[in-house]
Amino acid sequence: MIFCENCGNQLDVGQKFCDGCGTAAGVVSQPQPYAPPPSKSVPVYTTSIVAKQFRCGSCGETLDIPKNSRGVVKCPYCKNESVLDGIIKNAEIAAKENIIGGVPLMATPTRLHRQLVAFLSESPTVPLDIFEKVEVIREERYCVPSYQFNCSGTMNYSYQAGHPVEKQKREKRWGEWYIVTYTEIEWHRANDTAELDAEIFVSGNKTVALQVETLYTCFDPGQCEDIEYLTFPCDVATFDFDLPENKAFSDHVKPYMEDQLERRVRENIEDIDYYKDVNITGSKVRKEDLKRVFLGLYRIVFMYCGKEYSMWATGDGQEVLCDDLPIDQQREQSYYEKQNAASVSDKKTSLGWPIFWLVICGFCAFLGWGYVFEEGDASVLLLALPLTVGFIYSWVTISRRIKAEKFNEILAKDREDFESFDAQRSSVVQQFKAQKRALRGIYENVSGDAYAF
Repeated sequence: MIFCENCGNQLDVGQKFCDGCGTAAGVVSQPQPYAPPPSKSVPVYTTSIVAKQFRCGSCGETLDIPKNSRGVVKCPYCKNESVLDGIIKNAEIAAKENIIGGVPLMATPTRLHRQLVAFLSESPTVPLDIFEKVEVIREERYCVPSYQFNCSGTMNYSYQAGHPVEKQKREKRWGEWYIVTYTEIEWHRANDTAELDAEIFVSGNKTVALQVETLYTCFDPGQCEDIEYLTFPCDVATFDFDLPENKAFSDHVKPYMEDQLERRVRENIEDIDYYKDVNITGSKVRKEDLKRVFLGLYRIVFMYCGKEYSMWATGDGQEVLCDDLPIDQQREQSYYEKQNAASVSDKKTSLGWPIFWLVICGFCAFLGWGYVFEEGDASVLLLALPLTVGFIYSWVTISRRIKAEKFNEILAKDREDFESFDAQRSSVVQQFKAQKRALRGIYENVSGDAYAF
């Protein structure tokens, strides 16, 4: 079913414009802010990504939606002003919160579809019928007011630095005195500072704070567009600012910067040949500048066996994450059991040296014990006993390595079994790729290879 974005009227297949308000067909009703889905939901289908045109409600002419329209478009023919509710809220928040730019929603259906297929393909415990039964039912588009923090941070640390020093000493060997050269590590306390500058994006809304943190924290600021050129589709859902700036900085920016500074400390330390007793003595994170931006966010909702799942994506579709993925629990249990069985290390099975020492020790021990019993010379026991121990040790080693050969044969079968088990998933993925078709649902008409980028 297709619905008009502006008035909600149901449209017929192939209908170009809504009879009620004149808005272009192919636009869905505005999605509501994200909330955990109920146990049962009614699928809502979309047929397009961005509505760039609409029909004037007064004269019926087809009009383009200009950039920076702020939700109001004036018809050049009859001078009638049309109000686009999906963009109005963006303009209001932009003016109120001093939004200076951001990341638009510009990912193509093909890009988003391929990202979803990649997620489903890479999961080792996904059901084997996933590509046959999954249906993409909805694409939601959000405009998230956010903070762009320009930060700097320092972390002080100390450690014991070692320097190898060559020294000499006199040693007496075989009744003679020699000068021996040796190397000794001399330790001294050292102090240093790790520094870091970064631009970090943080959601200004609590509802999608985790998604924005995961997808946008390290986003390239160079990809942001100025507010004059920033556009969103008519059916975008815009959140309000409800996460204060100070809390966003303390809860998201500061922990991230401190973690990155600790990594910088480890990188600096690893360049030193000899070190020990590393101790972080203090850190400081400073906010140098702050900008308020809009961040585009996609939520792709798909259904498998009556349950909804979702994938989130940045406005350009380059970074994605999944809330959850379908899992075949029986397959998951078998996968990890087989993986653990196949991950054991091979045991040593070489018999060359053990057999050699078995023969040598056995032969010499036989001669030694024979000499002891025939000649009655107990002094030979000092040689015969160690040779006997060597013979027994070699015998035990050979026995163990014979058992190890059998163990390795079983291990090889386990590995073959695991590879064969995992190959079932790979085979399903390859078959889907070879067909070059799309998943069922709103992306059925994407063009090109459904898997490769």
